[in-house]
Amino acid sequence: KGRTRLIVAPDSRGDFCTLQGAVDYVPEDNYTPLEIFLRKGVYDTVAYLGPGRNRIRLIGEDRKQTILAGRNNDRMNLGRMGRPFVSVDADDVTIENLTIRNNTPYRGSQAEALRLEGQRCIIRNCDFYSFQDTLLLNGRVFVTGCYIEGDVDFIWGHGTTFFEDCELKAMHDGYYVTARNPPDQFG
Repeated sequence: KGRTRLIVAPDSRGDFCTLQGAVDYVPEDNYTPLEIFLRKGVYDTVAYLGPGRNRIRLIGEDRKQTILAGRNNDRMNLGRMGRPFVSVDADDVTIENLTIRNNTPYRGSQAEALRLEGQRCIIRNCDFYSFQDTLLLNGRVFVTGCYIEGDVDFIWGHGTTFFEDCELKAMHDGYYVTARNPPDQFG
């Protein structure tokens, strides 16, 4: 305990072999800034940053070669809490310089690459891929320098989100964003 940097490597050259292993090491009431550095490689396990695992900076070694990818969807794990490939329920989280891809096939089911329900979160220089509901963003999130690919209203949620210098690509005709905010809350 008390460490401020953890290294994850798929070939056992780090402190942990999986992102989830590093996250589980962080105390549930964390308020000390902590970096989880992911070395280049493909990580094919679902990850969850639960409530209280705050102030984590999740950073990849290489945006195109640090890849969190695999299949998770509503048929496998029912509901918006269980079906994303990566889920975050913590505050002050930064995710940067990596790729998150939900490999559920086209028309397979709802399958977010990332679900983020935190306050004061930053997503920087990342690539996101999924056919259905690529990003589910709730809370307050700043997204910059990202590539986001999906199919029909693939960015959604009821958070207050600001996008800067991002590229959005729809795989088929349709809406890009579905804001679910009440009239008195910015989306």
